[in-house]
Amino acid sequence: MDWTVTTPLLLLARLLGLRLRTRHILRPVTLLILADLFMIFTGYIGNNQISDGGVILAGPRLLWGTISTVGYLTVVSIMWTQFRTYQRAATREEDHSFRTRLLALVTTWGVYPLGYLVPVLF
Repeated sequence: MDWTVTTPLLLLARLLGLRLRTRHILRPVTLLILADLFMIFTGYIGNNQISDGGVILAGPRLLWGTISTVGYLTVVSIMWTQFRTYQRAATREEDHSFRTRLLALVTTWGVYPLGYLVPVLF
C-alpha cells in the first residue's frame, strides 16, 4: 500500500515540473491525486477477489479492474490536459522532456489494466 504515498508524489512532481501558476494547478492536482487514490483503492479491492480456495473470481475481479481503470484514464486525461496548457509556454527542450515523461508514465502504467486480464484469461 505504499503506492498511496509514492504514486501521488510522482504525479505531483510531474505536474509541478510544468511551472504552471499555483492557482491554475490547484484543482487539477487535487483531482489527479483523488483519481490516483481511487485507482489504487479500487484496484486493491479487485486484486483481492479470490475465493476461500484460492481461485480467482473472474467476474468481480474484472468489474473492479474496470472501475479502477477509470481512475487510471482520469489520471492520464488530467496529465495530458495540463501538458497541453503548459506546452504553449514551454521551450523545445522542456516540451520534449515532458512528452517523454508522459509517454513513459502512460506506457508503464498502461500495463496496469493487463494485471486484471492476464490472471483471468490464463
